[in-house]
Amino acid sequence: MFRHSGASKGRVSLTENDGHIVVLVRDDGKGIQEQIVQLRPESVGVGIGGMRQRVTELGGRLRLANANPGTIVEVVIPSRRQVELISTPA
Repeated sequence: MFRHSGASKGRVSLTENDGHIVVLVRDDGKGIQEQIVQLRPESVGVGIGGMRQRVTELGGRLRLANANPGTIVEVVIPSRRQVELISTPA
């Protein structure tokens, strides 16, 4: 995170909210370009692309945002209990 962002501080939080696990990472660095925030395939590198792939495989979503200053990375995935409810045949 610090190598690319130029950040001096970072914060990570992990919560469970309404059947979802939420991981929020925020730094105080230079931020990211708008095309990366929008997760355009031609703009996303291997690191962000890999995160997006893994989050998608878990049924979740990845969101990037500029925090002015800094960057916010949010990952929301269903908790195991929620996944079991979704995958159980009716």
